[in-house]
Amino acid sequence: MNHAINLHHLALLASMQEAGERTRKVAPTINYGGCCVWAAAMGRALKRQGVEARVIVRDWRAEGHAGIDAVRGLVRRALRQSNNRNPATAWNRNGVEFNHVGLEVELAGRTWHVDAEGVYPAGEHPLFNHERLYPGHLTVAEAGLLARDVRAWNRVFDRRLIPSVIGHITTAMKRAKVAL
Repeated sequence: MNHAINLHHLALLASMQEAGERTRKVAPTINYGGCCVWAAAMGRALKRQGVEARVIVRDWRAEGHAGIDAVRGLVRRALRQSNNRNPATAWNRNGVEFNHVGLEVELAGRTWHVDAEGVYPAGEHPLFNHERLYPGHLTVAEAGLLARDVRAWNRVFDRRLIPSVIGHITTAMKRAKVAL
């Protein structure tokens, strides 16, 4: 059984890499306003494969903030009061500002950091190892809500490409199931 799980994990790692490569071809500006979209979509795809992903956030100012988990209650209260409008503003006002968003997953006995640029062992990703990550993690659902907050993200990314991005993730992740 362990052997099958490891093969599945290897197939998932390869599929995540493929999804990133395919995404960058159709949306080369994915990491300029679409990183949260990609992370949320990939997190949902991984969940369908039985893998829980944690959403990681690179600290905008690299200052020592309390972290995501420490302010989650304040953010949720602000979102309830605003009927879930402007989630990025709620996080920003509580000290979490978004520079880059990706995923952290446990597969094949290791921790990996993943985004559309690729799949790297934790600490080796070029977009996550030079600047500090906020302590804690967003949930995939929280990232999905944030991704829909159009005003919060860099406008360089063409949001009309979102269905194509999701399609590439879905196609690549289906290959992981077939690989078994």
